Amino acid sequence: MAPGASELVITEWALISLSTAVIVARIYLRLGIQKRKLLGSDIWMTAAWAMGIVVAAFCITFIHLGVMQQGIYPSLGNYDGIKEDKQHVRKLLWISTLPFLTAFYLCKAALLCVYLHVIPVFMIKRRMFLWATMIFIGLSYLITIIMFFTTCTPISRYWTLDTNRQCPISSWMVFARTSWALNFAGDIFIFALPWLIVPDLMVTGWLRAGIYFTFLLGIINMAMTIVRFIKLYGGRNEGELSLVTIHFWNSLDLYIGLVIACLPSLRPYFNLATESRAFSYVKGKRSSRASGYTGSASTQSSGVVRVPSKAAVGPFVTPADRLSEPSLYETNILPSKV
Repeated sequence: MAPGASELVITEWALISLSTAVIVARIYLRLGIQKRKLLGSDIWMTAAWAMGIVVAAFCITFIHLGVMQQGIYPSLGNYDGIKEDKQHVRKLLWISTLPFLTAFYLCKAALLCVYLHVIPVFMIKRRMFLWATMIFIGLSYLITIIMFFTTCTPISRYWTLDTNRQCPISSWMVFARTSWALNFAGDIFIFALPWLIVPDLMVTGWLRAGIYFTFLLGIINMAMTIVRFIKLYGGRNEGELSLVTIHFWNSLDLYIGLVIACLPSLRPYFNLATESRAFSYVKGKRSSRASGYTGSASTQSSGVVRVPSKAAVGPFVTPADRLSEPSLYETNILPSKV
């Protein structure tokens, strides 16, 4: 069943709402609890979210203009509107592509900033791979934007209704496939990085599982990107898909990537859940040891053993205090195996 305007809006805003909740939780953690400045990854993540809002606003505009219906194709040949309306819609379609492409790379920038904090400076080879990935993604975005403005010149050919001057759909498909390939290659490099660094970090148990789970979500993102390519660019004649179908698959790919880019920022909250259980367990063991030691001392000595009324301050703090402290990823101090 082909998606309609309602499915498009519900999907977009459900994923946007999820990413909004994650970003609010992260900003509250940094500014409200830890009383610290936002990290670079937080800024890039928020910028990606804002760009996603812009893309969703364009979709609502297209629905209001009546073009998000099955049977209305990019050529707008069967769109019920006057010449000026069609030209206006085509111009908006071209303009909306820019924030759409930018949002993908802002999500990548947010993840790369996380890696920049996570990978210790003494892991030279891994940091070299990270910098190579950053350069590749930066060049990919630059190439994509250059192609966006130069595939058809002058750019008015994108929205003109003169069939002799219109940008041929074959040229636009070359741009679309190239930009998809560069975007997908960047995803592969980004989600290969955790498998290079996690085995060398002294993290075990739930923390290691959480790291792998978070970045395994990248496989879902890449799978969605492949599905988008198959649905939009593979196995069909060019120009057969309606605008609402194109926007549905584009939005699904974009907003899933946005949610995944936001998830690593919740790591301190996940640590709180695991460390609070560990704190209770260790505290219980310390109390048991203290009782046993007191009992032994009482039987071996005729003196009175004083039991302190308040436990001495040790290395363990309450979960709330632990949450208020900057994490290892935020202070760029991560031990490694010897």
